[in-house]
Order: sequence, then structure tokens, then C-alpha cells
Amino acid sequence: MVLPELFKGPFAKNPRTVALIQKVARGELGHDGELDDETAGVRAQACLRLAEQHATDIKPVIEGLLPKTSRKPDVLALETALMLLGDPKHLRPEHFCSDFFYRDEAMQLIESCNGREGMDLLVKAGLDSPDAIVQEESLLLFQKITGRRWHDETRAKELSRSIKAAKQWWREHGTEFMARRRAEK
Repeated sequence: MVLPELFKGPFAKNPRTVALIQKVARGELGHDGELDDETAGVRAQACLRLAEQHATDIKPVIEGLLPKTSRKPDVLALETALMLLGDPKHLRPEHFCSDFFYRDEAMQLIESCNGREGMDLLVKAGLDSPDAIVQEESLLLFQKITGRRWHDETRAKELSRSIKAAKQWWREHGTEFMARRRAEK
């Protein structure tokens, strides 16, 4: 079972809907049917929906559920939920894989931290991704955070050259950049 799309968007903010999603997240309502290898279960999805709404009261539920969870899609969904609640320690390379759908949230976390967290992962997992879309999105975010420019979206043919230049800059200036960024806290 996948939480319906109506649990997203304006309907998701309705107090009755939120109460329903909270019951699912706590395991009081709903159950997983047969799931494929890429679909998170309903509890993990419910936790993710609540985290998207910045419902911080769901964090203890997620933290209690995560150690008991072994399915990769559920683990990634729960970790993503914690990232959305401001916890960067759960950011992992798997969040940048095109097989799972949490890349946007991972990049959102890195951007919201203004690069104080996750930059190495953005470079290694994002820029080195085999997926050109992931590479380009990662490069654009990397440029935004560093204030440097190697790539213009209109010239896609230059993507690999731009990535090479960005990675070279990171090798030469990454440590210094991170020290400055973390001092800004």
C-alpha cells in the first residue's frame, strides 16, 4: 500500500488528515501489503509526510522505528524524514541514487545548512553519480553554495568538464571552505 497522493498538498494540512497520518506513523492504523524493492511501507511514508510538514513531534516515533527497520526503502524514508526535521547525520550516498526518490530532500538539507553539512557527499555521491540529472542538479547546488560558476544549464555538453573543474576546486579549496562555513554558525 502506498499513501495516496491526497496525503500531499493542501489536503495533508487538514487536522483530520494529520491525525490520520499520525495514527499510521505510530502503527495504530494501516498495514503494508506486498511491497516491491523500492516502495517504503506505510509507516515510513507516514513519518515522511509528517516530516515534510515539519511536525517535530513525530521525531521520537521515527527514532524509535529506525533501529527496528531493515528494509532499505523504509530506512531511507525514515532517514529522509529525520533530515527534513533538521538532522544531517542521516545523510548518506543512497539518498543521491536515482533508484530512490529522496535526492531532493537530501539537497534541500544541504542547501538549508548552507553547505555546513553534506558538501563532501554532494561532491562524491552527487557529482560522481552515473545519472546525468543527479550530476547536474548536484553541480548547480554546489555552485549556488560555493558562489562559483563552472556550468551553464544551457550548455549540457560541457557538464563533464564543469564537474571536473568543480571537483578540482573542491580538492584545492574544500577544507578551507568548510572551515569558513562551519565558523559562520
